[in-house]
Amino acid sequence: MTNGTRPGVLVHELFSGDGPHIGVAEDFLTNRCTSCSRVVGRDGIYHDAGYLCTPCWARVSGLG
Repeated sequence: MTNGTRPGVLVHELFSGDGPHIGVAEDFLTNRCTSCSRVVGRDGIYHDAGYLCTPCWARVSGLG
């Protein structure tokens, strides 16, 4: 049973400057996909693989 939330990273963790999330924070700020480096636009999705565009999210989620 899920609690209605998706796995995520706290904003504090993203912008703290240490840990494994600094690359994802950079991608979020520059609005680019972690996987393919395309501009994400308004549809960016945070995933365990990073900050992703819709096609890359579908691929890593097994939906595409």
